[in-house]
Amino acid sequence: AAAWKRLIKPDDVVGIKLNSWGGRLISSKRSIMRAVADGVRAAGVPANRIVVWDQYQNNLDDYVRRQRLERRAGGIRFEACSPPVTKEQSRKPGPFPGFATEPVRFPWGEVRVAELVANELTAIVNLGVLKDHTTAGVSGMLKNISHAVVERPWDCHDNFCNPYIADIVSIPVVRDKLRLHILDAVAGIAAGGPQLQSLDRLFLNERLLFSTDPVALDRIGYDWVAKARLEKGFSPMETRTDRAPGMTGTPAGYIATAAARGLGTDDPRAMEIVKVRSDRSET
Repeated sequence: AAAWKRLIKPDDVVGIKLNSWGGRLISSKRSIMRAVADGVRAAGVPANRIVVWDQYQNNLDDYVRRQRLERRAGGIRFEACSPPVTKEQSRKPGPFPGFATEPVRFPWGEVRVAELVANELTAIVNLGVLKDHTTAGVSGMLKNISHAVVERPWDCHDNFCNPYIADIVSIPVVRDKLRLHILDAVAGIAAGGPQLQSLDRLFLNERLLFSTDPVALDRIGYDWVAKARLEKGFSPMETRTDRAPGMTGTPAGYIATAAARGLGTDDPRAMEIVKVRSDRSET
């Protein structure tokens, strides 16, 4: 409780950001989500101020069903940024439902941040899953936030999502609310992510990473995925042959860009890594 109180205040509205896109084996684990919710409550936040959230309502509904969760269990609510967006809606000018916020402009274009994130949440605990990602290089912490909070994420995938990921996470109403990042690296996807296409692409890693620095976690995760790709016989990360059509640039170059934006460090020499070994004989 003392540790959680350093990150979360009793008057916060806390969003627990899931990763629900990887299917049953490679989405956020129910056990981790529940442990985080317990920690937030231990910091003095009542259950009705905790929101478990993800990008689209249909994906969140699938997650709740797969994990056999009750939507209002203990008063916590499950809420998406937006209902499913149809192809017809995607071709129309915004804002989409749930994104009636002022546009944020960048040299490459503009985005709207979800109303849930911009106007309601005051603190975010980010639950990422270790994955290869065909259009980002890897997906860990930064990608889990960036493309889930903007209205038209499909417009932010060129050049392996660089600089889109770093720029979106740098938006103050996003960046200032990020309190803790937890990377589920118990298992990961070595190739073809973010969905697990076949079990031979799954690799065991048996680690959980915790940090207030999402860039550091993504740099460590990148090294693990790159190593798993080679061990399983896939092309090296930097010269990958399974990149999305028309994709140019350096896979996961957004990690260095995020470091340059001041979101964290990608230099292993600047990281303090504390290792805690779990005894499997304990429950």
